[in-house]
Amino acid sequence: MNKIVRRILIAVVFLIVIAIFGAVVIYSSKTWYNDENVIGNTAGNILNGGLFCENDGRIYFSNPYDDGNLYSMDLYCTDYELVYPDNASYINVAGKYIIYARDNHHRKGNTGNFLNLNSVGLFRIKRDGSDIKQLYNYACGSVTQKGNYVYYQHYDTDDGLQLYKVKIDATENQLLDKEDVLPASFVGDRMYFTGVDDDHNMYSMSVNGQRSLIRPGNFYHLLVSNNQMYYLDLEDNYTLYRCSMDGSNPQKLVNERCSFFNISTDGNYLIYQIDGGDHNRLCAMDLSSGEAHDILEGDFNSIYTTSSYIFFKEFESKKIYKMPTTSLSSRDGSSVSIFEPEVLSK
Repeated sequence: MNKIVRRILIAVVFLIVIAIFGAVVIYSSKTWYNDENVIGNTAGNILNGGLFCENDGRIYFSNPYDDGNLYSMDLYCTDYELVYPDNASYINVAGKYIIYARDNHHRKGNTGNFLNLNSVGLFRIKRDGSDIKQLYNYACGSVTQKGNYVYYQHYDTDDGLQLYKVKIDATENQLLDKEDVLPASFVGDRMYFTGVDDDHNMYSMSVNGQRSLIRPGNFYHLLVSNNQMYYLDLEDNYTLYRCSMDGSNPQKLVNERCSFFNISTDGNYLIYQIDGGDHNRLCAMDLSSGEAHDILEGDFNSIYTTSSYIFFKEFESKKIYKMPTTSLSSRDGSSVSIFEPEVLSK
């Protein structure tokens, strides 16, 4: 082989290597978009803090025993994986990505990742823990994903919390509403919520920020499930109601003061916390029959639902309980156990 042929071959191989490297870089940095109707987490889970989210046979969660780090597990609470060492909340999972709010202010130690120097923010990461991308670099409140947009409570020192949306590729970050509207419940292209600053009416909003009044009143914690709206009526001692999507036909479901509640993923059961008396407890109600029973005595909050388990937190404690969804119809609380996930970051 003469020198000219050898040089040509070397040049060709070099160009092939460069082309492959370039293709890998482009592929790895590509944004994978979703169907516009996909939802990142259930409305009830987001209203309770978004610490658990089920998708494609995995449950993504914030591990309370490991600085709130982002983990995943199978539907039977086994096969634990550490996704990323960030204190994560408002977890949304859709397509190839996890969207979450980071808050590393109170971590016990440095995880060793230089990105954690930014202790708060809104982030996108692949399910395998790679390709982390910042969508917003300051503190944020509630976060919900619909399609290729993330709706979140944007915070800055001048204006406080306001409702914004940003695309999952970190573009189109824009103000939707000057109130700190809590994004959670979407039906089609409209979001349903209650007012915060000027009133507590029921509203819907287009994905472009156009409000419509549904029903005036003093309401809170609006959750849409199976084309019905569930909410707390503040004028009626925080009792729990549901009504039609147009605000008509209000029906009182729980005639005691409630705080936190959620709906099972199949839409058949209401799980709620009774507060403010001598008999505080977590309860479940069959929404078809209206029959209710106690699950566990005590003070609980942050109720999360998946297809296999219900998770709930003990008040002023990091202790989390779990209960199989198959036990919702039972009046026996013996199926409740403490959720004790493995700690893998050590």
